[in-house]
Amino acid sequence: MASHEATRKVMVGRTTEYRKGADTELLALHSGSAELLLLCGEQFDAVQAFRTGRLSLHMIRAKGNPVCMVSCIVGDHQWMLAKDSLVLRVDPRKYVFAMPGFCYGLALPGSGSDHECRTLEEILARFCAYRDLEAEEGADIWAHAYDEMTKLTTIDTATGGARRPSTATGIASSESEKWKKIQRAVRTSAMVKLLSRSLLTGALDPRKHLDLTAGNNLPSMRVIGDLADVIETGRRPPAVDGRNSFWYVNGEGIRLLLAILSACGAAERRKRPRLDTLREESESASEGNAGDEGGGVSSSGSRCHCREVRLEREMDDQ
Repeated sequence: MASHEATRKVMVGRTTEYRKGADTELLALHSGSAELLLLCGEQFDAVQAFRTGRLSLHMIRAKGNPVCMVSCIVGDHQWMLAKDSLVLRVDPRKYVFAMPGFCYGLALPGSGSDHECRTLEEILARFCAYRDLEAEEGADIWAHAYDEMTKLTTIDTATGGARRPSTATGIASSESEKWKKIQRAVRTSAMVKLLSRSLLTGALDPRKHLDLTAGNNLPSMRVIGDLADVIETGRRPPAVDGRNSFWYVNGEGIRLLLAILSACGAAERRKRPRLDTLREESESASEGNAGDEGGGVSSSGSRCHCREVRLEREMDDQ
């Protein structure tokens, strides 16, 4: 019942009505660009901004059903909030989000108001497992937060099962893991967009495609993890503990979403001129050769990343 109360308290902002749902903007920061970081790499060399842009938070609600989901948006990139997923406040205006297979860092603009920060933290407290992290003197903020996140969550949730390399091949392994995390982050954003639009249009029917728990209208983070795992491995997701108190997509729903993704990919391929395809593959192959010589990534990794970016853009165009 607490989730219904949380939903009512934060419904403040512009609401757009759709055929089978509504999209409410809970918060939008207009004071400057936020930075979204992807925490990966042994030396955190990827702690440059992964995305920059205006931060906004949206709540998607299904009509005729209590189901809802809350997502954050920076630029064109989205990620979902879940009550069973940890969020740490690591410094004033800095936060770390545990996602399936990686961690995000979020840095708010210094020009933002204290009221905006308080509102964001109130939303995080209602829709995530939110807590403050004490700073460690002399330590890098993001590295310290990443280490604490791995202690507080399972390895699979925080790091995707990857431990920091300690052998002579550690640098190559670290680079490979970084690209895997980038690919998963882009894929995760596409999944969140797909879920949101499927709920708003009615393609995803809560009564048919979701497993619901009475009294709770919030999602489990494994909604995203299951979809990403099925796409990456082709294996069916493990059975969910019946005591799970959040909603998640059932087997029939996952099959539907995979069919939608396949259709989007086919439509995108038909729209793209063949010359652009050849040029992109040529550029990817060149990057792959650089990777063989050192300092780059494999051609297959580059093409995979390009496909994920195209998929995310295709979701934006739908």
